[in-house]
Amino acid sequence: MEALGLEVADVMGNLEQVVNFVRSQKDAFDHFAAFVRQLEQSVKNIDQAGTLTRETTAEVTNQFKQSRETIDEAVGSIDTLSDSVKGVGGQLSSLESNLGKVTVMSQDIESIAKQTNLLSLNATVEAARAGQAGRGFKVVAGEVKNLASKTGDATRKIEDAIKNLTSSVGQLKQSTDSTVAQASSTTDDVGFINKAVDMFAESIRGIDDQVDEISRAAGSSRQQCDKIAAIIQDMGNGLEQTVVNLSQAEGRVRSLLENSEEMIRLVAETGYQTDDSHVIQGAQAGAQKLSSLLEGAVNKGRLGLNDLFDQNYQEIPNTDPQQYTTAYLEIADELFPLVQEP
Repeated sequence: MEALGLEVADVMGNLEQVVNFVRSQKDAFDHFAAFVRQLEQSVKNIDQAGTLTRETTAEVTNQFKQSRETIDEAVGSIDTLSDSVKGVGGQLSSLESNLGKVTVMSQDIESIAKQTNLLSLNATVEAARAGQAGRGFKVVAGEVKNLASKTGDATRKIEDAIKNLTSSVGQLKQSTDSTVAQASSTTDDVGFINKAVDMFAESIRGIDDQVDEISRAAGSSRQQCDKIAAIIQDMGNGLEQTVVNLSQAEGRVRSLLENSEEMIRLVAETGYQTDDSHVIQGAQAGAQKLSSLLEGAVNKGRLGLNDLFDQNYQEIPNTDPQQYTTAYLEIADELFPLVQEP
């Protein structure tokens, strides 16, 4: 019976160690599972951020595409305007050339008018010499003179008008040339803008490709995390069930230990001598002595009943391992060695 009690006590101690170990493993798996859940959430956040970034880059790419189309339309309009202005410039050059020809013709007419005026003067002189016979010729000569004079005035006015018109055409031609130059410069600038837009668009496409790779990696990592989490969950459930089973086994072994101790007590009460009888008898004798000593201290007023059962443990400073004091400690230090160390 004593051997059985010792074996049960030994099994109970080992079982407690196993239960504590399995519980610690269960706690470790719980912490690991929490870490995996956090990791899974982090990967999920990365995946969501990648999705949002892809949507943003897609929107930016679409905006770049629209901007490129708008710029292309602007370049087309500028080219059309430049061609139109160049056409106007060519027409102005032709007009300027024709005005020059008109000026030459006007100068020729003015020269003819001067010669006609000179001839009319000569005719007037000859008519005066002819006397009465030249009166009709004199009238004609006067009309020719008036015509030459009016022609000269008209040609001078035409020349002035042509000069003003030529000046205006020249200014307008300079303006069109400047406009053509500005249009050409604007086209070049827009070309640089197009290149910049293309570079930005290419960069965005590169970013989008990288985000796709990150998202794919995050998705794969998330799947792996899900698998690991499921495995850990299964292992955790298994450990939890193991703890339950071990706890039940611990309870049964504890009950068996209590029963064996009760049987040992019953055997001891019968007076039957066993290998542990002297230990039990020594413990009983020591308990009787301690009871008598404590009862005497209470009767003498050295210790109250409340002090004897005081559970208000106070830490003793600067003790390692930590020690505690109670109301009965002083009496215990005095009386217990009389029994423990006779």
